[in-house]
Amino acid sequence: MPKNTALILSWPYFNFLLHDRPDNTRHLNSRETEILLSRTLPANSQGQKTADYITGTGTYPGIVREYTHRGHFIELIEERFFLQCGADLYKKYDLFDMQFTARIPPALIDKLEAEGKQIIGWASPQLAGKAAQADLLTHHPRTARFLPEQIVLSGFAQLQTHKDSKTFPEIDAEYLIAKPLYSSRSRMPDGSDYRVFPKSAWPQFLELALKHPAWFAHDNGLLVSELVETRDPFLKNNNAVLHKVHLPAGLPDELWRQWPLQCRKFSARIELDRIGRDIRHLGDLLQPESWEPGLLEDYREDLHALTRALPPRPCLYSADLMIRPNGRLVFLEFNKLAGTFLEKIYGDQCPLGLYMEKLTQIGLI
Repeated sequence: MPKNTALILSWPYFNFLLHDRPDNTRHLNSRETEILLSRTLPANSQGQKTADYITGTGTYPGIVREYTHRGHFIELIEERFFLQCGADLYKKYDLFDMQFTARIPPALIDKLEAEGKQIIGWASPQLAGKAAQADLLTHHPRTARFLPEQIVLSGFAQLQTHKDSKTFPEIDAEYLIAKPLYSSRSRMPDGSDYRVFPKSAWPQFLELALKHPAWFAHDNGLLVSELVETRDPFLKNNNAVLHKVHLPAGLPDELWRQWPLQCRKFSARIELDRIGRDIRHLGDLLQPESWEPGLLEDYREDLHALTRALPPRPCLYSADLMIRPNGRLVFLEFNKLAGTFLEKIYGDQCPLGLYMEKLTQIGLI
């Protein structure tokens, strides 16, 4: 039986798709969505990625066609409008796809599910923060071991407390890295790079952080952790090899165990000998070398445990991981949307396409 499906898009995605429509457009019905698929969208790096997700590439049909090929009547709704429109609109749909959203509150999800609606692609807005993700793994019996040693600095008062105590964080590492709780592209909220410094420079870092109120604006804060190092023998023993792997939540165990664990490896070197006693920008020390294909099959049970720690609703995540010289896996963060979702990592198939296939197998779409 055909389903009425609403694809909810956060404002940047929706806005790009409607570049030549009135500014007050916030909702496209199924006919307008069909017309959208036939249009040529303007080319630019950010916009093209949006178009690839929604309307497709040469090798991936796009999420709208994924649904229409399965007999769905699909409409596009901008996220903020969706939050305002209320029950009269909600009752129209059988399924809500929220993979491209960021701010849908849990209370609304509970209400929709109580009314028998299907929800895929949703994660709590709080889960976007690195501290919330760490807290989630800390309280799961099988995943705390994947976390690096780290502390959270949630505001100026906490900074001042650390400064007044004149104690150092209980992190057994020579070098530390400071990241915001909410970030993208390895940037601080003011647009500068993450900071890297020797543990001995902790007092100086606290002084620096107190001079940057923008780092704590809008409920942001800092996560200070050990600087995890790698020694990948196949990549020149580089000390900063990051693995990006795709983890689908909400699948039955038997389907999850069939999920391929090919990944993308970002190989780089952090020139630690240039830090000295200073606080440095990560970008000044990082020497990127290559993106390489990888395989994490040897870590399947670990990755299954990570996925089981996530909320059980169907949602596709990308996980950033590193592997210590002793072979231990280290978790850095989850992302609900990633550029690698569209790369042909699994032979001729991309992660987003395979995820849609799995949802079809369990009867969700």
